[in-house]
Amino acid sequence: MIRQILFLFLYLSMNNFVFSSNTVFCPNDTIYSLIKNPGFETGNTNDWSDFGTSTISASSVEKHIGNYSCLIEDRAHNYSGVAQSIKDSVQQNVFYEFTAWAKVKTPTIPLEDVGYFKIALKLVPVSGSNEYPLVGQVKVYKTGWIKIRGYYRFQSPISDYNDIFVDIQGPDPSVDFYVDDISINPPLDYTPPASDSTDFIRVSGRDLIVGADNSTIKLQGINFWAYSDDLTDDPMDFVFNSYRFDWCDYANVDSLGFNCVRLNMDFRAFEDDNDPYVYKQEGWEWLERNIIYARNNGIYLLLDMHTPQGGYQSYGFTGEFWGNSNEAIENRNRLKALWAEIATRYNSEPTIAGFDLINEPLPPTSGDYYDYIQEVVDTIRSIDTNHIIDIEQAFSSSNGEFPHQLVSGGNIIYDTHFYHRWSYTSQLIPSNGGNDGGNYPEDGTGFNKNDLKAVLLDGGLQFSIDNNVPHNEGEFGVSRYVFPITEKGGIKWMTDVYDLHNRNKINSQYWSYHSSGWGLYYNEFGFPDIDSTNMNLDSFFHNTNTTDFPPYPDPETFYLDSAGSDTASGLDTANAWATFVHAFGIMQEGDTLKLKDGTYFQTMEVKILGTSEKAIIIKALNEGKAIIDGEGIREPGVIGSDGENYDSYITIEGLIFKNANSGDGESVFRVWNNYNTLKKCSFYFADNGTNQNGLSFSNSKYNLAEDCLASYVSAHCFISWDDAGLETHNTFRRCFATGHHPDKSDSLAYSGFNIYGGSYDIVENCIGWYGTKNYGVSLHSESGANYKCNNNKVLGSLMLGAGKVSNSIWYEGVGISIDYNGGQSTKDNEVENCMVYDNQMHGFNIGEQGNTENTLIDHCTMEKNGTNAIRCKDPLTTTKNS
Repeated sequence: MIRQILFLFLYLSMNNFVFSSNTVFCPNDTIYSLIKNPGFETGNTNDWSDFGTSTISASSVEKHIGNYSCLIEDRAHNYSGVAQSIKDSVQQNVFYEFTAWAKVKTPTIPLEDVGYFKIALKLVPVSGSNEYPLVGQVKVYKTGWIKIRGYYRFQSPISDYNDIFVDIQGPDPSVDFYVDDISINPPLDYTPPASDSTDFIRVSGRDLIVGADNSTIKLQGINFWAYSDDLTDDPMDFVFNSYRFDWCDYANVDSLGFNCVRLNMDFRAFEDDNDPYVYKQEGWEWLERNIIYARNNGIYLLLDMHTPQGGYQSYGFTGEFWGNSNEAIENRNRLKALWAEIATRYNSEPTIAGFDLINEPLPPTSGDYYDYIQEVVDTIRSIDTNHIIDIEQAFSSSNGEFPHQLVSGGNIIYDTHFYHRWSYTSQLIPSNGGNDGGNYPEDGTGFNKNDLKAVLLDGGLQFSIDNNVPHNEGEFGVSRYVFPITEKGGIKWMTDVYDLHNRNKINSQYWSYHSSGWGLYYNEFGFPDIDSTNMNLDSFFHNTNTTDFPPYPDPETFYLDSAGSDTASGLDTANAWATFVHAFGIMQEGDTLKLKDGTYFQTMEVKILGTSEKAIIIKALNEGKAIIDGEGIREPGVIGSDGENYDSYITIEGLIFKNANSGDGESVFRVWNNYNTLKKCSFYFADNGTNQNGLSFSNSKYNLAEDCLASYVSAHCFISWDDAGLETHNTFRRCFATGHHPDKSDSLAYSGFNIYGGSYDIVENCIGWYGTKNYGVSLHSESGANYKCNNNKVLGSLMLGAGKVSNSIWYEGVGISIDYNGGQSTKDNEVENCMVYDNQMHGFNIGEQGNTENTLIDHCTMEKNGTNAIRCKDPLTTTKNS
């Protein structure tokens, strides 16, 4: 115990030792070792003997720490080395940690052929043959100092042995080597602390808080990963001996500016499959050693069950955990029991921030996952209400993810892993194929900060915002091969992700501290090595890490002028910018852009993203005085791009858009993204090609057009179009559609309002005013499996004069048409409190092509329509109060 107190005292005072300008040096492990003359600082090899025929001597030529090491020469065998008797120092059933540092002298054979450094034991029993158990080994991968470590428990009474030796064995016998700082350390004494509930990190809305004063805190961390790639089949002794971190690593994590380690755990550290529910003392000793290391460096632990019973999950998992087999049910019960045991043992330990229940779970359904997770949470909460519980987003067998769901129990944080784009972040790693995944950013492919933000929102951030719960990113990172290649943009990717984390209150843990493909340290064998450090990432962490969310300025208002300058500040009308491209490159969520009077001959291409809390606003300084003119050669306005379908939260107000690009299917303004609002805007002159529209909501959801006007288009004034099978939920409210325009002598429009494959859309209090060839409102499907037109509503609207375009040409002319034109059946649409008046043929035309079901017409008025008030071929249509 005195040795351990001395160790802790020295441990807290060793920050002056560094092995680079940034990284904390791991001081001598021997300061509380059971070994005699552990560092050969006596200048001799007293207490040591050669092992397996060799010559040993103290050397001052090479040393790990201090002035001396031991040189082993003239080796007869690959196990020839140096040994010491430890029989009088060790005890039965104590789980000892063995460490040593070794270095080859001058290898005479290629380094890859040198072999392994090993720590082994020689057990000399009172009767019987000698035994030589291997404690730990590491491949010789460099000519510098390499750390060897392993664990061993003496199962038999020590009195059963005449002697016990620890020996440090070398590699190929032709290679001389040095060894230094050999230690054998018993477990650290762990005592659960006396703690108050305010000592623990806890949830408050989207924030994490700690302390009696409820100070906010950000968990800025890194993953301690300690296994090979085969997380299911590795033997447990390999798993234990590959835990490649110790107390100096926690000191290093602190020096890097982190305050959290996501500690990856394997259930086999705590129990065996052949002895379920019987927990191993060495597992608790390992975990408690990490708790002590973390506590003494001010580091929080997020305990992550990286490999639960049944095996490591993630994509491709085929083991027994989910489902109804006896083995799967038993494995779920065992994991629940293990978390209950962890909660029982450590419910008073505030160094533990929380419990990450299953890493990257792969359940068959969302229901299976959340039913089970609720059981585990309920079990933990019956024991421990102090710790945060981390609920990860579950993966699906289709290589997607199931949406987050709220879990009851309190003090819960929701977790999503982030490696977007995977082809970029995982590139050049040999085990992943070594493929080149491009650069960041690549605006030509849409891979930029806005893209990162959109994926974050979709992956869990929006859930966090909508439900006022905290968000964690338990893993994110980039292949270490990216960073040395400047044009790859690894630091730019990290910078943008960190900024998005800080702006949106995302806690995070980088993947990872040590691994060959992803690590801050990437040596494949042994412990984190300064010679194999990602220095770009090391500098980034030192310069960027914070443990609270930095304050950001209040939203700004900027100005644009067709005669402005992009070199100006943009902060007032006298210093307005000139281009949308420049403005959108600077604006952030919550900002406003005001357009001065004038005509802008450029595309308003909006690819920046707001949030539900902080929409981006683009508006006219004077309503109706700012005009965006496409001149028939470009798109006047667009939000997003085809296939994005991001949640962008853009509000556009008081602007005029005109003169769509030439060609088929163009629009004056097109919206590809979700949650956008257009108010008091006008859209006209889409007459430079066929099938051109005024305002088009295209494969997008939850958009609103309010108090807008559209006219003189070759197709539809307003359209909600979807061929992706979405439930679109778009709304046109108090909008005016007509084929007429005072600047044109004729009229042009196919329909006023067209719901073309949309579902749950609303046309409310709108007017379709003469000049449309065919329809005031048209609700219809189209050929294609994803087309549908269901559950739409037309409310309180007036449709007049459809088909009455000129005296010489006769058009169909229907006030409101609801029909099927392929795809899924058109059904469950409603028209209420509407008037259809003076239309060329019919007031209503329902089910002309069949497959139209359950239409409701309620409290509607039909007057002066040319042929029929209602023409209906749908026998399931209900007309009442009309």
